[in-house]
Amino acid sequence: MKTIKCKCGKDILVDDEHFEALSQYTWSCTDSQVRTFMSTTNGPLGFNIVSTILDIPTGLEPDHKDRNVHNNQVSNIRFGTHSQNCANMVKKKPNATGYVGVYWEWRRERYRGQVSNNGKRVSCGYFKTAEEAARARDKKALEIHGEFAILNFPNDNK
Repeated sequence: MKTIKCKCGKDILVDDEHFEALSQYTWSCTDSQVRTFMSTTNGPLGFNIVSTILDIPTGLEPDHKDRNVHNNQVSNIRFGTHSQNCANMVKKKPNATGYVGVYWEWRRERYRGQVSNNGKRVSCGYFKTAEEAARARDKKALEIHGEFAILNFPNDNK
């Protein structure tokens, strides 16, 4: 494994066999990918670092298993649908319960667990504690999203 500096200052991890080809470019990042741009007669052409080292199957998107866009080792890349890729995204907004997919349902005075699937919410039920709701949510997330699921208790489900 070797590293290349990203414009943001972080190290991009790449396999040894791809280092020479990738280190020729200046790479920048977004929340979901590391990209570079080349000048062409038709203007700038952007491309993703993953597409430089792997063929991306039609209809699928690259996904970083560890959710670190700077880790572009082949062993960390898998391909999935857009829905599966979204299932592997980190929850961004603050969550008062401390668990992904769990919130307090004040009308029922219980914690509710839920998972998103193709833009729809799937309820996992109502529970007395946030932890119970989180564990039920993890079980449902694994059923729906498999290896792409974001889990509250990843070590309990291996």
